[in-house]
Amino acid sequence: MPDPKRLANLDFDSTYEIKNLKGLTLAGTGWMPFIKNATAAGALDTTSLIAYWKMDEPSGNAIDSHSNGLTLTDTNSVGFATGKINGGRQFDRASNRYFTRASESLLQFGNVNFTISFWVKFLSVSVGQQLVSKRNSGSSREIEISLSGATNKINFELFNGSGSTVAIVAFGTACTAGPWYHVCARHTASSGINLKVNDGTAVTAADSGTAGTNSTAFTIGNFASGTGTTAADAIIDEVAIWKRTLSDAEVTALYNGGSGLGYSADQSLHADLNCNSKIVYGGRSKITSVTAAYIAQASDEVLLCNGTFTVTLPTASGIGGKVYQIKNVGTGLVTVDGYSTETIDGSLTIVVNPGSNLYVISDGANWVII
Repeated sequence: MPDPKRLANLDFDSTYEIKNLKGLTLAGTGWMPFIKNATAAGALDTTSLIAYWKMDEPSGNAIDSHSNGLTLTDTNSVGFATGKINGGRQFDRASNRYFTRASESLLQFGNVNFTISFWVKFLSVSVGQQLVSKRNSGSSREIEISLSGATNKINFELFNGSGSTVAIVAFGTACTAGPWYHVCARHTASSGINLKVNDGTAVTAADSGTAGTNSTAFTIGNFASGTGTTAADAIIDEVAIWKRTLSDAEVTALYNGGSGLGYSADQSLHADLNCNSKIVYGGRSKITSVTAAYIAQASDEVLLCNGTFTVTLPTASGIGGKVYQIKNVGTGLVTVDGYSTETIDGSLTIVVNPGSNLYVISDGANWVII
């Protein structure tokens, strides 16, 4: 896609149609002023994001998508299931499956601003379940987000580092097995805590003391040294930690009307655009006619394909935001293949039928249909 600075000549003669484009980074790129007939369904500033676990791995450790690389160690083989966005990780209470990482400064909380956001789908209720914690079974405690077995309500508790509660809140509505819940726990230093579930009315509590830190491991799905009686029986997805207090508008963006919001950990702002939107820019598109198997080049923009063959996309890595339009102008079938194991909307290949258009954009790791 050409540099938006070329819009200065006001000679608009090219457009890209956008349909339900999720997670496109716009702020700071110069594109936002040139989105026509589009509304931002959600915007999220990822400043001070320190970790983002998408939970898309089919097995093994939970990989941090942020450059901090805070990979979580798989304990007792955490499972895999359909998540809120793509995949999610399934925690089996009976097998005491959870993720853990040894304490370090980035994963300490205490008396600082922070936000913890994630989606959870309970497989059972009426039992206590540790969801996201930095505490053990003794007095070494910083934070705990859990499901109460007595009330089936989600709790958020902040400690002084040595076992004493500084603030605690419980969401007002009991949870049930089956639905997805978006949990957003926030703390404002020396002030108090705030818990929102499914972007509902926040429940708050003032700090009664000073929140503290300790050397206990950070965990998802149980607490450190926990057992099967405290482990989660749930699918957890899209876990993110900020060292700042997200605004209510940002929490709403994360909830995204119940659909969730996937985003890049290394970008500053994202917007989900509604249908019937166009990116309009000045300058003419580069058109390449293709009649046989072809590897798309970095300089290509529009590929007019005539025949039955495969177009292979370049690696999406390092070219986030790059767009290709692939038009089948013939009567054959054009197969579009991602580089190596990279996917296109989750599939290794996409077939473009005669007369059809395919627009794809790189998200820095794979290709997304727009």
